[in-house]
Amino acid sequence: MKPNLKIPEGHVSGFRTLTELSEEKANQLLDQLAKSVEYNFKSLAESISSILQVDEKQIISVLGMLGDLHRVRASVDASIDEFVEGLVIACKKQKVREEEYDWSGLKKLLSSYLKMDVTVLTEIGKIIGAAIDRDRVLTSTSIVTDIRPVVLGHDLRRCIILHTLKIEYVESGTHKSSYFALDTRDLEKLRKGIDDALKKGVELSEILKDTPLLVVEYFED
Repeated sequence: MKPNLKIPEGHVSGFRTLTELSEEKANQLLDQLAKSVEYNFKSLAESISSILQVDEKQIISVLGMLGDLHRVRASVDASIDEFVEGLVIACKKQKVREEEYDWSGLKKLLSSYLKMDVTVLTEIGKIIGAAIDRDRVLTSTSIVTDIRPVVLGHDLRRCIILHTLKIEYVESGTHKSSYFALDTRDLEKLRKGIDDALKKGVELSEILKDTPLLVVEYFED
């Protein structure tokens, strides 16, 4: 039975990129995935991007989406063909392609991929799952800096410089945004926290070099 699926917003661009691949490039993608032993998400994306001549960010979206498919399929009671049909129906409902489109190419590509033993992407899918197993997952940040005038009586000769931090995140499948007013001291604290975390990450990586554990770089745009 075809499962009733909904494509997460973060994976829509990955499906869209797949629909834009020619048959030749789709076959090249499958070939590269079958041969890959690269567990560094960024390096794998760079390699495939170079071979397919497709923007690296688009390939990152594709790999993130494909890496998740086996995990999702394992959670539903459906054959590969039924699962792929459910994905295509979801793509149509969510307007992955606005214009008329022949979905047979995408069906063929997804079916071929799901029948492959792509250990690297399956493992990457598990890594991504572990990395985002939180109530809220950060998707992007930005800081806007502007000048605010301070009016004291009729005196307009004073102003303050303010920074607004925008944090975008996903919570329970819903994209949300929060805004925070910052001053210079807040920025210094934020920078120190980030620097400390990066330093700690490097230190832990060095420690783990002497253990059987392989540190796999998680990268998602």
